[in-house]
Amino acid sequence: ADMVLPPLKVPPARKARLAPSVAPQEAVTDAGPAVDCAPVLTLAAQPGAIAQITFAATCDPGAAIAVHHAGLSITGRLSDKGTFAADLPSLQRTATVAIELKGNIVATRTLSLPDFDRFARVALQWQGDSGLEIHALELGADYGMPGHVWAKAPGAVDDVLREDAGFLTRLGAGTGPTDTHAEIYSFPTLPQRQPGTVRLSVEAAVTRTTCGRKVSGRSFQNTGMGGVQQTELTLEMPDCDTVGDILVLKNLLRDIKIASK
Repeated sequence: ADMVLPPLKVPPARKARLAPSVAPQEAVTDAGPAVDCAPVLTLAAQPGAIAQITFAATCDPGAAIAVHHAGLSITGRLSDKGTFAADLPSLQRTATVAIELKGNIVATRTLSLPDFDRFARVALQWQGDSGLEIHALELGADYGMPGHVWAKAPGAVDDVLREDAGFLTRLGAGTGPTDTHAEIYSFPTLPQRQPGTVRLSVEAAVTRTTCGRKVSGRSFQNTGMGGVQQTELTLEMPDCDTVGDILVLKNLLRDIKIASK
């Protein structure tokens, strides 16, 4: 007889379950707080009709800048932290200062100087190593005497506030041929214990750099009516066998007349 086998028990088929697809996640890095690169310019009035300039452009450390004021232009350079500071004897009662960075004016401010009318002021601007200098002979002084104010005997604003004396401020940075520098001479105009005249001149030293070429600059002088008179200056310097000589220009700047008390 045939053998009959019991039916095999087959487990029910399992349905495959597919895991839901998950989109890959992008890595997220915390960028930290955003850096504020906006330039910041502040002006503060100081004794002596001086505008104290503070400028910051923290994203441009070491960059060259130009400071513009009343037609005057001075080259400066930001620190490694992107900051700059200077004391500017103002040529205006209401001083306007603008900062140029990378060829663009990035900040402008104005400042009122309450003691502006107490000072007569002249300025001289030039580019590169021109050898130009302001010399002031105050109230009868002669060269090399007290009262002869120039780059090597500039005086100080503190002297002006205490005595009948002027001071010279030299501004500008860099040694390149297009870097712009300036000297500004100030003398108090209120009636003095000693009346007289401050004799002003511009001198140009004949050096190995300047000999045999043209030297140019610009002078600035208060008009007494709140304006600033500007005069262009161009000198044909002598040949290089005259190195060491000095050219004296006595009529470029007007002398300052001082009344007695």
